[in-house]
Amino acid sequence: MSQNREPPAYQEYASSMLAKFEFRRMSLTQRGLLYTMKLECWVNGFLPPDEQELARVLGISPSEVTSALPALKPFFTLTGGVITCPELDNYKQHLAERREKQSAGGKKGARTTNKKNKKASAKDDHPTLATTPLGQIPSDSKVPLRGTSESLVQSNPAQHSKNKLTGGGDSTEAWLAEYGSGTFTAQQYRNRRG
Repeated sequence: MSQNREPPAYQEYASSMLAKFEFRRMSLTQRGLLYTMKLECWVNGFLPPDEQELARVLGISPSEVTSALPALKPFFTLTGGVITCPELDNYKQHLAERREKQSAGGKKGARTTNKKNKKASAKDDHPTLATTPLGQIPSDSKVPLRGTSESLVQSNPAQHSKNKLTGGGDSTEAWLAEYGSGTFTAQQYRNRRG
């Protein structure tokens, strides 16, 4: 779901800004005004070109704007009757293009997934042992039912004599039946183990 909102922040590398001669030559007041104007351009997209109105928007005196603006010219342009920051405009455009590519990729992935799901559901329309109701499974079926512990391995009757518990001489089946009845106690288990 698209929110259609502006990006909340922009990324700026300190080393890139500090490397610019234009920034290094600025006074602390000019640097503060630069960042205040950049923040205004990020949020509102532009600033008014009139120095009096710009001073009101920024909350400073018109004389401070007049004295600082020449040093800020490398970072802003006057376009279409408003002051803009080309660096931030380009960054917003980059973010919009990236969001569009992500959206297109998500839609493409959804189409692929939906095609796979349609193919899988078409295969599920054919009856198999896993989807056939229990009453309709042939009695001679050798495939265990899903969710059961039934095994396809058949036991060898000759090996039953080897499967006696030590000490009591009872067969495993008898022991399991007695254990399953709930009458088998821990003491009886210990006695049978020897």
